[in-house]
Amino acid sequence: MHDTKLHRSSHKTVDIIEKVIFFSIVLFSFFLFCICVYNRTLLLSHFSVGFLQSFMIVACTTPFIIRLAKKYNVVDVPDERKHHICPTPLLGGVGIFISFTLGVLLNTSLGPEVTSIVVGGSIIFVLGVLDDIVGLSSTVRLIGQVAAALMVISSGLVVTFTPDTWWGNGLGIAVTIIWILGIVNTLNFADGVDGLATGIAVIAAIFFALISSSSGHYEVSLIAIMVIGAGVGFLFFNFKPAKIYLGDSGSTFLGFVLASVALFGQWSDKGPVIALGIPVLILGLLIFDMCYITVSRVISGRVTTVKEWLDYTGRDHFHHRLLDLGLSERQTVVFMYSTCFILGLSALVLESSANQFYIIALVLQATGMLLNVSVLMIVGRNLASSREMLSRELRTEKILIDVFNNNVAGENAFLVEDLSEHAHMNVAEEQKQVVTSVAGDVDNP
Repeated sequence: MHDTKLHRSSHKTVDIIEKVIFFSIVLFSFFLFCICVYNRTLLLSHFSVGFLQSFMIVACTTPFIIRLAKKYNVVDVPDERKHHICPTPLLGGVGIFISFTLGVLLNTSLGPEVTSIVVGGSIIFVLGVLDDIVGLSSTVRLIGQVAAALMVISSGLVVTFTPDTWWGNGLGIAVTIIWILGIVNTLNFADGVDGLATGIAVIAAIFFALISSSSGHYEVSLIAIMVIGAGVGFLFFNFKPAKIYLGDSGSTFLGFVLASVALFGQWSDKGPVIALGIPVLILGLLIFDMCYITVSRVISGRVTTVKEWLDYTGRDHFHHRLLDLGLSERQTVVFMYSTCFILGLSALVLESSANQFYIIALVLQATGMLLNVSVLMIVGRNLASSREMLSRELRTEKILIDVFNNNVAGENAFLVEDLSEHAHMNVAEEQKQVVTSVAGDVDNP
């Protein structure tokens, strides 16, 4: 009893400390924001204002969104595939969308590219909110995501490594749609552990901001900084134990923005290979996870169409495999954060490297890391399969034991009934003999 009270009091103390730290950071951020607004000549003040705006909007709106989601029962209910144990509010993407959109409108010039990202992101966000509240079919989600991708393509944001011919342009549009849909859904799939999807988005946005600012593409840097501020503000509520989840509205929106930023940036003037390699490295873990599970599911026959791919909810993603290997949720998140960070560093070095040898070395390094990831996924899959087989065998053994026990109980009941019958017959026979004997005595006095 005493230990329980002590545990509760320590838990309350930790909660109070967390709240004090959180509100201290919010106040300090507000103070920095006021300074930056007052004196725009401060170093990186424009970026600081964008970051602090996004951070403070998310930090201030998310507690109200949590209450709203609980009030209207917009929550993620636990099941055997999920790791949380109590219903957790969704709609975390609402605060992120508001902060990002306001930040972009207040701090950037609305050119066609930025406008297309905002409008396309709004389409993705509305679809995500509806999916969180009432649930949408994969067909409706697919149509909406393609419409948002076409919005971005209409502003001229397409992949640039295809030939400048009619078929090359058509191929470029198709690859761009696949790219956007892939990143959107892969980040959504990664939202299976507390803080994972948000943290991956923040890390990717950090490297997008660093590389684009070093190349003088400040508009892309600002958009990435809005994502960083919103993500960091949300992580206070989303890291384990999560008080709220991104939901489809948040994870798909962040994925769409990152995919669009990758298309928007002029990542290198040292050739198309480096320009393509930078965003691929930054989002490398997401891309690898998407490709690996897609190939695995198609080969095994679990999915045969895009609709089935969107509908499929298996436990075969990288974070599931790490959990199968015995890592805790926090360890899984930290491991994936570090992998994304190392790949981002490789992209940063690749952007500043002019030596062909270094470029080859970086490519080999990234390939080696992804091979290690694939080994972990295979080992995790085998362990999960072994556990599943063992569990199935134990269930089968239990069923057989129950059947055997039922049969034994039935045979015992039959034996008892048979003995009872014999006993009754013997008693009746004895009574009959007694009556016959008495009647004989009466007849022969």
